[in-house]
Amino acid sequence: MFAGRVCLIVLLASTAWAQTFRGSLTGTVTDTSGAALPEAAVRLENPATGFTRSTVATSAGEYNFPDLAVGIYSITVTHAGFETTKVDKIEIAVSKTTNINVQLGVAQQQQVVEISAAAVNLETTSSDLSAQVNDKTVQELPLNGRDFKQMVKLAPGVTPSGTDVNGMRSTSNNYQVDGVDNNDVMLGISSQNQGGVAGIAGGLLPIDAIDQFSVQTNAGADTGRNSGSNVNMVIKSGTNAIHGTAYFFNRNEDLASRSPLLPAGSRPQEIRNNQPGFSVGGPIVKNKTFFFVSGEIQYAIAGESILDTSPSAAWVAAGDAVLSKYGVPVNPVSTNLLTIYPAYSRNGPATANNYLANDLNTYNSFNGLVKIDHRFNDKHSLSVRYFGSAGTQVADVGSHFKDFFQTAPMHIHNFSVVENAILSPRLVNQLTLGENYFMQTFQDENISFNSLALGLNTGSSIAGAPTIKIGGFDSVGATQPAGRTDTTGHITDNLSYTAGRHQLKMGGEYRRAQLDVAYFNNVRGTFSFDGTRGPWSSDSTLSSTLKSLADFLAGYPTNSSGATINRGEPEPIYQINSADGWFHDNFQVSPQLNINFGLR
Repeated sequence: MFAGRVCLIVLLASTAWAQTFRGSLTGTVTDTSGAALPEAAVRLENPATGFTRSTVATSAGEYNFPDLAVGIYSITVTHAGFETTKVDKIEIAVSKTTNINVQLGVAQQQQVVEISAAAVNLETTSSDLSAQVNDKTVQELPLNGRDFKQMVKLAPGVTPSGTDVNGMRSTSNNYQVDGVDNNDVMLGISSQNQGGVAGIAGGLLPIDAIDQFSVQTNAGADTGRNSGSNVNMVIKSGTNAIHGTAYFFNRNEDLASRSPLLPAGSRPQEIRNNQPGFSVGGPIVKNKTFFFVSGEIQYAIAGESILDTSPSAAWVAAGDAVLSKYGVPVNPVSTNLLTIYPAYSRNGPATANNYLANDLNTYNSFNGLVKIDHRFNDKHSLSVRYFGSAGTQVADVGSHFKDFFQTAPMHIHNFSVVENAILSPRLVNQLTLGENYFMQTFQDENISFNSLALGLNTGSSIAGAPTIKIGGFDSVGATQPAGRTDTTGHITDNLSYTAGRHQLKMGGEYRRAQLDVAYFNNVRGTFSFDGTRGPWSSDSTLSSTLKSLADFLAGYPTNSSGATINRGEPEPIYQINSADGWFHDNFQVSPQLNINFGLR
């Protein structure tokens, strides 16, 4: 599948900018009487990186700095005959316009008046309904599983139990990392931190790598794609000072309260989660080139303690007796298929719950991020970032035998290249190249079984056990092969221009998405036995479980995938015609041109 999209966005605004994944600073310079001071010189500085930018106030005394990296800034305002005024500690937040109005007093002597941003008229100007979470809050929030999606719930209008925003489904959210696509095209949810088996994330974006987190519930056209909210994360950058973290999070059953239901002297099942990680950033070349790297590992274990029923030797002997009573021979293929059931589970009596399943569910992921920021000069800068995850979950999805736990390896890659150019004090351009890749497959933990060697010809060469369901017993072959790859790339450009009291923003995007989905449903065969096929089906002296086992031993499936069942006298059915192959979800969307105008 591929989709191409070209968008042209033109926004004309009198008081606000549509926002990219960065932030903006605006304001008005006046004298103490409130009269505008045209031609005032405004100099912006980020002390942590040495970044500077300058502009001149318009005839109405207004100034504007669009597309700023998030961080703490200061501005210095000068005008002939007036005191020089410096405003410190101005926080630029993701997807947010900050307004700082500055008053200049008549110069009494050569001095600089320093003011904290908290002491001046600080406003935010935007038509977007948004909630921002800064670095301090990100680090201090108790996030379950260290999953950034938990922060979506901090925004107004979000359902407490999920990520539905303002009545829109969660699949209507648009997820971004540094303005780059972070969406799974197939499911319409975030690629990063997407749940694998049992909802455990197969990849984790390290929380310590997030500088700011934003949810815009009425996002501008340039952050569009979906009708719901825009969920964007900005990754930290290096500064002139070395900074970083190191951490280890742990959960262990020995640190929890003991369950009163456990027998005296017994140990609780293992429930453990280990998450070590680190982050570090700093200068490569002071005031010019910076780096930031982060890594995190998750290794979780969840033990089981489940009473289960397995076709033990005692059960099979009872089933053989039923077949002998009705003169039906045991099907040799059935005898061979019994070996698919783990030998350690087939030692109990012919009773329900004759086996205790106590295998371990395991979940792991290995996650790394690197970001390089370089400023060529005061007008041109480049930011390059890569994030990658590789993880595997192996967990119970219905069959309590470890051989048939579902295993789901996941790989995620997200790249971005962002180039910012200050073409003039009033003209700023941002070019973004991004790609998001997501891959996940599903399979049984043990695929060493060879059905053909056991006498079962499914017409498939794919290794692994068929799915066998015998009424009253645990099943085998729980997961037939499946998987998908999902790749989205885009080139996005935003051009911002200030003209007097008006701001003009133009942007274009080309997007291409490709989705390949593979379903091998029933390719290894699926057989069900419920005790209704054999001549013993009406025998009231037999339990339904024993009747189902007798059907299996005789080779009488109630239904089977890809097989033609004789509806007359019951006959052994074990021949399946099922071809190998990929099912592709393919469709094509022709390139289109969208033009949107907005007046604010």
